[in-house]
Amino acid sequence: MTGPMKDIETAWRTLRIVHFAVLLTIPIYGVVGEFTGPQDAKDVAWLQQILMVVAAASIVLMLLVRKHRVSPAEEALRLRPEEADSLGRWVLGNVASFALCQSVGVCGLVLRLLGGTLAQSLPFYVAAIGLLLLLWPRRPLT
Repeated sequence: MTGPMKDIETAWRTLRIVHFAVLLTIPIYGVVGEFTGPQDAKDVAWLQQILMVVAAASIVLMLLVRKHRVSPAEEALRLRPEEADSLGRWVLGNVASFALCQSVGVCGLVLRLLGGTLAQSLPFYVAAIGLLLLLWPRRPLT
């Protein structure tokens, strides 16, 4: 394989590695939160509500990135696989999407570290993992 197809294949493989690394961080957040978070739960319902809004905003932003960056770049790569600019937008859009999903997990970690319980943090972790699984990287030409 040579030329643009090799570039796309290389970018796709790299993106899968980045995706796996980001996906792996979410369970690590859960473990870190359990080992370093306070033993006595505090009343952090107000913080949980704020973090839910932050997580929801991250999800909306991720959807906008997918719609306005990733999808157009995928379509451009289907039509012109040799276009390096489209490949760059596709990779950057995917990485930004992964980071926004990861921020949902970070919200769970912050909640746990500031006195929330595992039960309060768990929905953030589960949502982050679920979103990342939905964003499993696919080759743009298939």
